[in-house]
Amino acid sequence: MTDPAIDFKAISPDRHSAGSESIVLPETLTEGLNDVQIGIMRDTVHAVNINSRIAAELVRSTAAELHRLKCVLKKQQQWTRFRESGIIPMTAGQIRDLTSAWESWLKNTDVTDQELVGTSMRTLAAIGKADPGTRKDAVGKIKRGEKVTEKEVSDKAIEELVKGNKEWEITTSMKRTDLMKVCKALRDENKKLKIKIKEMQTVTI
Repeated sequence: MTDPAIDFKAISPDRHSAGSESIVLPETLTEGLNDVQIGIMRDTVHAVNINSRIAAELVRSTAAELHRLKCVLKKQQQWTRFRESGIIPMTAGQIRDLTSAWESWLKNTDVTDQELVGTSMRTLAAIGKADPGTRKDAVGKIKRGEKVTEKEVSDKAIEELVKGNKEWEITTSMKRTDLMKVCKALRDENKKLKIKIKEMQTVTI
């Protein structure tokens, strides 16, 4: 029994995508293939490249729309209720990640939609939370077409936080959970120092 949902015309060997002729395939991929197989491979590469670019455009557009809504919802609980409502096909975590990424760097970056292809929402959020040096390094890799992961960005950010601090020296035996505890401890310490500085400035004045 055939599936009525499948459009066999769409996958016919006689169908060729406009523009796919410009796709150059390496000989290692075309070796042993006939003209029909090569033509379909070009079609596939061309179609996937376009779809991936559109997907990246949609991620950026979705991030902007979510941020716009967050700005007009005056109370935090209203935003929380929306994130957790299930009214859109995204988890609360994905909504939080995209909004955070837009606020912190995505809205001002010159990274193109094509360059964003393949970068996860978690990675986009991690880049926004990282220190300026780590963020610059990650963005540079994206623009060079290199794969960047959330773990890579987070690990680099932790290294920058503990650099030069012997008390929090990273060892190869430390687990990722331990590193995250180090990161939190340093952030908490930084907040306390900022409060002390403000208090000292008030006394001085």
